[in-house]
Amino acid sequence: MASQNASEVFIFQRNFWGASDLKRLEQICVARGNPTFTQDRLFLEQVLPEFPGRTDGGLRWGLKLLRRGAKRSEKSVQTSPPLRLSEPEAAYLAAMLEGEGYISIPHTTRTGRSSRGITLGLLTNTDPVIVAYVHSLIPFSRVKKSKGTNRPVYHVIVQQRMAAREVLRWVLPYMRGGKKEKALAYLADMEIRIG
Repeated sequence: MASQNASEVFIFQRNFWGASDLKRLEQICVARGNPTFTQDRLFLEQVLPEFPGRTDGGLRWGLKLLRRGAKRSEKSVQTSPPLRLSEPEAAYLAAMLEGEGYISIPHTTRTGRSSRGITLGLLTNTDPVIVAYVHSLIPFSRVKKSKGTNRPVYHVIVQQRMAAREVLRWVLPYMRGGKKEKALAYLADMEIRIG
């Protein structure tokens, strides 16, 4: 329970505009004739009293998040076909992800730069039959081969944010270990960004 609260605090600190605040800001922008969410000085001065406790910079950040969301919705977000898994397949993928996989979530570096994507390592294994099966379940995954100690090691990965979100939504009900919290944190962060 404490680690779930810690992940919620991390998401709040990283992205302090909640979905309801962003929705309210979007409605105010449209009502006041700013549907493109520009950071006009006069507009910022008019809207800032609507959000007590927020600074000018915080309001600019909220507008930036809205612009990013608008750009994403203009282009086709889902480039791959929708994922269809049976219950046993989703449970199998969850077990593979928790046992032999990893979730690498974007983070901010010391220089203040943020890594943009996610790497969802579904499986790291030396058995090509298992690797081929997992890859067949997730058609938009990639298989990377690296040199192991005695034989080649295969990695089944998903690197697109929306594709990783789709996979995590399918496997999350079957996850039980520590990676479940990381998956929940990533999905919550994606919901805040997309709205």
